[in-house]
Amino acid sequence: MHVFHRMSPKNSAHEARRPRHPFDKLALARMCLRSFVEAFKEVKPTIHFLLDNCGQEWDDLVKGLGTVEHLESNQNDSYLRQLDLAKDVNDYVLFQEDDYVYLPGAGQKLLDAMKVLEFVNPYDHMEFYTRTKDQHQPPFDIKLVGEQHWRTIDFNTMTWGCHSARLLDYWDALHLHGYWDKDTWIEMGKRGAKLWSPIPSLATHCHRDFMSPGIDWESRMNELDK
Repeated sequence: MHVFHRMSPKNSAHEARRPRHPFDKLALARMCLRSFVEAFKEVKPTIHFLLDNCGQEWDDLVKGLGTVEHLESNQNDSYLRQLDLAKDVNDYVLFQEDDYVYLPGAGQKLLDAMKVLEFVNPYDHMEFYTRTKDQHQPPFDIKLVGEQHWRTIDFNTMTWGCHSARLLDYWDALHLHGYWDKDTWIEMGKRGAKLWSPIPSLATHCHRDFMSPGIDWESRMNELDK
């Protein structure tokens, strides 16, 4: 597996809603990276970090974990750069954002799913259960891969994976809306792509209002912040 891990010191518009380190992006990324390293230790992926407008402290954070590329651009440029890098690796690829907390063992489950399913995301979004009038509506496909359930969903975030060969099948769709997740996945769906998310979740996006349900994330973050 090849992982393209995008990092940026820029906080999002919802930084006050972070469950930890709401106004300290480096501390948040450090916690999330610790969870990632633990979750993928059996997989031993090749990691390429794309550091977007990052200072030396970010180099120190990822030192020894993979190759590093510095960008002085914006989120869309780094998103497009990772696609260009991934298309030629002939391997399973994961596009990783810097604000996700993983559970131990999640990496192998994610890789197993990539070998069976088309596009996979590690995040069981809370909105799948709370915003169902205009989106996230059935019917859903359900599959069991190993001991992990997966279901199709109309869209999710831009942390996702597949085999690199699939990228060229949807190259135009992946570029049409840039890094805007909903628009990209809706377009992908129109072209026949299926996006799968796990039940229960393997990771959560660090937004207090949308933490994946059914998992004690507070305890997990306490472990990572020790």
